Amino acid sequence: MRKAGYLLVAALAATACKNARESDQTSAQPSAAKQVEQAQEQSKEAFDRAKEAQEKAIDEQQDVDKSLEDVNEKRQELAEAEAKAQREQQESQAAQQAAQSEAQSANQQAQAAQSRATQLQQSQVQQQAQMQQETHESQARDAAEAQRRTTTTPPQATTTPPQATTPTPESSTTTTTTTTKPDPWANAAPNNATDQSDQSSKSFEAAAPSGTQSLAHGALDQASSDEIVIHREGSEALRVKIDAQTKVERNGAAASVSDLTKGEQVTVTYRLDGNQPVAESVHIIQ
Repeated sequence: MRKAGYLLVAALAATACKNARESDQTSAQPSAAKQVEQAQEQSKEAFDRAKEAQEKAIDEQQDVDKSLEDVNEKRQELAEAEAKAQREQQESQAAQQAAQSEAQSANQQAQAAQSRATQLQQSQVQQQAQMQQETHESQARDAAEAQRRTTTTPPQATTTPPQATTPTPESSTTTTTTTTKPDPWANAAPNNATDQSDQSSKSFEAAAPSGTQSLAHGALDQASSDEIVIHREGSEALRVKIDAQTKVERNGAAASVSDLTKGEQVTVTYRLDGNQPVAESVHIIQ
């Protein structure tokens, strides 16, 4: 910049000299001293103008340099901000991927745990149903055996020993009289086999005392909100009353009378209320 200023000053001085010479040629013949003085003043003015122009150019260059520094600084800040934003974006993407992976893993673990719990619950339900069925079958066998023993036990005849009469003093002859009561089973003996056959075809609840629990197993024939009828092989149909305390279960799970379907195998636990069987529980067997 300084070199350009010097060149500018020299150019202005040469121009001034040229103008002075032209002025000397066109004007009257001034004195040489005055011409030199005018040339020096013009040169000084040109130098001052050149100096001012140089200073102005230096100030403008400084402003330009400062602006360039600001631009470079802003560019560096922008580059750093972009790099920081890119790093944060990458970290955010990595965190999202990690969170998705953890969520998928947790979801898979939850599904596996739920599947195991469901299998365990189904296994427990099946075991309970099997145990209940075995219990009902065992109770049914015990009840059938008790019924068989009850119906096959022969009645015991009661006999009354003979009673002797004591003679009175007025009797001149001693007379001994033997009185024997008739055997109530004597006439019933021929029909004993028939009675046992009739008893074996009837339901055993008639022989059970009131309030005693009994068990019956068979196919459901009819069902209503207050009564069910089950068909038993080798025996007559059993009509059982349903009340608010009757429990209905299907494979160990709670059910209702409306869930009963004709033809299903059921096991009924009931008691006798007088001569009326009242169901305490109804188990549907599948």
